[in-house]
Parts: sequence; structure tokens; C-alpha cells
Amino acid sequence: MTTINIHPAVAMQEDAVLIDFLKDRNLKLAQLAREQSGLLTALAEERDGLLARVNELEAKVINLASSRKARRQQTNTPEAEG
Repeated sequence: MTTINIHPAVAMQEDAVLIDFLKDRNLKLAQLAREQSGLLTALAEERDGLLARVNELEAKVINLASSRKARRQQTNTPEAEG
């Protein structure tokens, strides 16, 4: 195995560069996480809005079906035939 001797000042300089790189990368990842969090929040709000709309439409369909059934029963009663 080969041993490489690095002057302590050079090693400290390389460490400082690496630390700066990692700090910058960490900041960029934190920014990306904030942006993605905002997007996920917007998607969740859109999903909730769509779910509310689907629930409204479902209630209207049930109401319409009930109304049609009631009308059919009214037209099929013996009193209505007379």
C-alpha cells in the first residue's frame, strides 16, 4: 500500500473546500425540499377540492335517483290510473 504524505495546511484547505461544497449542497437540498413541500401542499388542496366536488355530484345523483323513483311510483299507483 502506498502512503501519500499531505502537508497539514493543504489538508486543511481541502477540508475547507469540501465543507463549503457540502454546506452549499445542503442549502440547495433544503430549498428543493421547501419547493416540493409547497407543491405537495398545492396538490393536496387540489385533491381536497376535487373530492368535495365529487361528493357534491354524488349527492346530486342520489337525489336525482330518489326523485325519479318517487315519480315512477306516483305514476304507477292505482289512484293515478283512475
